[in-house]
Amino acid sequence: MALLTKYSQKPSKSYDNMSAAVKEASRFDIEAGPSTDGPPPPNVSRITYVKMAILQGKTTGGQLMIAVKSRGEGKSKEDAVREFVENNQGLKELKNKYSFVEGILSAVVENKLKQSQAVGGKAATLCEQDGYRIGSCLSLKLLMTLTAKHAIDEWTLQFPALQELDNDVAWWRPMIVEIAQKLFEEARWGLKARVAFGTFTSIADLATDIYVMFAFWNDETKYGYFQASLTSLSTSIALQLFLVYVQNRNIGWQRVLKEMFPVFIGFKPALDAYRVTKMKKQEVGQLLDCMYENTFVKGIEMIAESIPGVIIQLMAIADTAKGKNVAAGAWFSIAVSASSVGFISASLSYDLDSDPKNRRSNPHFYGYLPASASKRSIAFISTIFFSAGMLLIRCTTIVLLGLVGKRWVLAYICADMGAYLIIKILRNDFWYWLPVGGHVEILTSFIMRFITKALCDFTSFIQMRHPQEVGGMYWLLGFLLSIASLPAAIKFYEGKGGMENTVDLSWRLLYILIPTTLISIAIFFATIDSKYLHTFFSMERGKDTVAHRFENCEEDEDKADAIFANSKHLWKSIEWEVSAWVKDNWRKWEEEKPVWFNDSMKAMIPVDYVPIKESRDRENERRSSARRPSIFW
Repeated sequence: MALLTKYSQKPSKSYDNMSAAVKEASRFDIEAGPSTDGPPPPNVSRITYVKMAILQGKTTGGQLMIAVKSRGEGKSKEDAVREFVENNQGLKELKNKYSFVEGILSAVVENKLKQSQAVGGKAATLCEQDGYRIGSCLSLKLLMTLTAKHAIDEWTLQFPALQELDNDVAWWRPMIVEIAQKLFEEARWGLKARVAFGTFTSIADLATDIYVMFAFWNDETKYGYFQASLTSLSTSIALQLFLVYVQNRNIGWQRVLKEMFPVFIGFKPALDAYRVTKMKKQEVGQLLDCMYENTFVKGIEMIAESIPGVIIQLMAIADTAKGKNVAAGAWFSIAVSASSVGFISASLSYDLDSDPKNRRSNPHFYGYLPASASKRSIAFISTIFFSAGMLLIRCTTIVLLGLVGKRWVLAYICADMGAYLIIKILRNDFWYWLPVGGHVEILTSFIMRFITKALCDFTSFIQMRHPQEVGGMYWLLGFLLSIASLPAAIKFYEGKGGMENTVDLSWRLLYILIPTTLISIAIFFATIDSKYLHTFFSMERGKDTVAHRFENCEEDEDKADAIFANSKHLWKSIEWEVSAWVKDNWRKWEEEKPVWFNDSMKAMIPVDYVPIKESRDRENERRSSARRPSIFW
């Protein structure tokens, strides 16, 4: 341990922009920080040096948490930290150089939820109390993020002094991630609370929809609404079953059938939330990891349950103006559905943008959320409001057109969706990014283009501005069209002799919904990082993004993710470069065995790219074995 604590500075800019360091660090499932001045010790290779730094950091963090947990009676956590720092050579030397370090560690292990505070200045100028204020902000990050690494990344970005410390000391990041991971495992109340709330809103949305549906069923005059509600629920189940099939078809039918069972009993959202909480690894043969599978299921819930549910219940409320009765819980159900959609949209957007892997591999798109915790909270809350507002605005428009005649709804939707698909096809941007393979990609692309466009129109889901989804320009056009459509639909309905009470109710809704939505999105744009504003009106295509990421990513892991996690249609234009890159690096990957080069990734790489015959034969055999049915979950 003496050797490890003696040399705490990171090597000078080497490893070809730290690529070797990051690869070596990935074996330990932890990210190596950026490089700075200070060569490795004599007679110690750079890769060995990185291993030593990671081992030292993880060991020190683990020992500190043990010392805090096993402290004697009457001894505070702060006292335990002080004693540990005094007896640990590396931390003691670090404290002598940066006096705020002990305060950071004391506040971090205390793990009390406190308001975020701004602490500026260089690391060398900060005192212990400054460190305590910095450390106190980590608990909020643990509350709002999915993993310990995720929390540390956001926390570090918030304070320049932490970035300086992270750049200067090789073992600091592994140590603080280890500490955060222990805290995360012992008190995951933040993540549990958010996942529980998200699950609760989904289940509550489903429960209120079922309640209203049975209210329609018991009223003969509302039987048409019952049929529409039943169709909506059936469509949601069908789409979730299709997703389960596509996700698990390469594992075997037994697994597909087992994964379908939670869909039928309405337990799929809770199961996905549990898997995200546990950060379940993607299995060989699966199309998506647990986070993206959860994203798709939530999207299906919104497009097939929440949105149709709001439309149906608004139609029933409009019938009230004609003297008919409507279920008493209709307004409540609409409020629950809108809140659920707003929360889901905001949560998914937040998680995807703040994910460290996304920000590293695609920094030109991910990163709009600012480092400030307070600004992030404002952005999150404003997203909930404008997503819920957009849902109600778009649904009210559909209802008013439907009251005039179903053909007007059909014309409105088909004109909008048809123009979108035609433009996608003309721009050679039709293929969806899911690497399903074969002719299934035609069906998948049609379904997903329809779903993503509808999600964009009804919720302005932030992720839909991605070039591989709807795209920035169409995201903005969809927002503006939805806003402008409501007053136009009210005027159209009024001009067709619509009921006066319905017209009055529609105008009241407009005066509430449009100002609230515009104010919310204005707050959102004023809060986010301004250098990402262009992504909200960009005309970049999905295939352009894939090629750009492959050419500009420095790490092999990011290059592989940019290519093989996407349909081949999106990188066919650079297939020769991809093939050459794989052939040049395959032998090295097999020798070094980085964590990302696992069976799941190997299964995505075309076998004919493998340069060695023995490796090709071995890979063919492995893939054949992986497709055999599994009897396990």
